Amino acid sequence: MYGWGALLDQPPDEPTLSTSGQILVGWWLVFCVIVSTGFRSSLVAHLTVQGTVKPVETLQDLVSANGWQWSAEPWLMNGILREYFSKNNDPVVKQVYEKTKVLDSERTLMKVLEGSFSFISFKNYVSVAVASKFAGSIEKSPFYFSKEGVSIMAVFGWHTRYGAPFQYRFSHIFHRLEDVGITSRWKDEVIARRIQENRDAVLKNPAVKYKTFQGANPQQEQEKVTYTE
Repeated sequence: MYGWGALLDQPPDEPTLSTSGQILVGWWLVFCVIVSTGFRSSLVAHLTVQGTVKPVETLQDLVSANGWQWSAEPWLMNGILREYFSKNNDPVVKQVYEKTKVLDSERTLMKVLEGSFSFISFKNYVSVAVASKFAGSIEKSPFYFSKEGVSIMAVFGWHTRYGAPFQYRFSHIFHRLEDVGITSRWKDEVIARRIQENRDAVLKNPAVKYKTFQGANPQQEQEKVTYTE
């Protein structure tokens, strides 16, 4: 009873006066101090720190969230994204397509900031819009970008005649640029330059709206559709 009471910080009467009993009680009190201190600190941290909410990552998360809404821009729903949603046999994709609202990016991003709303768009496209208007970088953005987007294949390439002697060399160079990350660096530089141009344009004339990144037509790029929360 004394050992149990000591663990609860409510020890009963004095323990035994024998030497062996005192040594046992002394070590037990040390154990009680360690356990009770750890429990109290964990309890205080649990009660004072807000729990994290699982972000919306996939299309399934969109349809499963209660009271959640989402939208896409008009030009996006007339291109490859519409083809993906309208011709897909997945019931989740169909449900997302049926409930997708068509709004421009300005109104959509403001709704996203209000909560319980997502923006379906190409990752590079919307990241420039967000960085230009709301934050200095994606890392400091008030928006959350899904890490599990949907890959949509849109093919574009260089056309050469069949059997051309330079075809293998040409393809080899492209693959090397891709493998060492040169093409990714070029893309990042184009995005950074577009963001800076947008900010400079706003500083010179606040009435000018920012431009989004379109190194190529977004409908002709292979990118990930991203959801911002």
